[in-house]
Amino acid sequence: PTPAPLPALSKGEYYAAVTVAGVDSTLNVRREPSTQAEILGVLRNGQRLIVVEEAADGWVKMKTGELEGYVMTNFIVKE
Repeated sequence: PTPAPLPALSKGEYYAAVTVAGVDSTLNVRREPSTQAEILGVLRNGQRLIVVEEAADGWVKMKTGELEGYVMTNFIVKE
């Protein structure tokens, strides 16, 4: 399925894209900034997202048209 369009940016937010190794790889979106936190969904390689704020060490709070949570900064690149 095609992701919903991204909402407009609010102050301090920026667009980024998922960069994971392998075309079929995905990035887990978690409820809290921890690898132990519940997985709310996944993002595909190249999928765009909005970074809402910097979170705990190595994590950002993010959102898409249908999902909001935390991802590791190692796997996204600012646009």
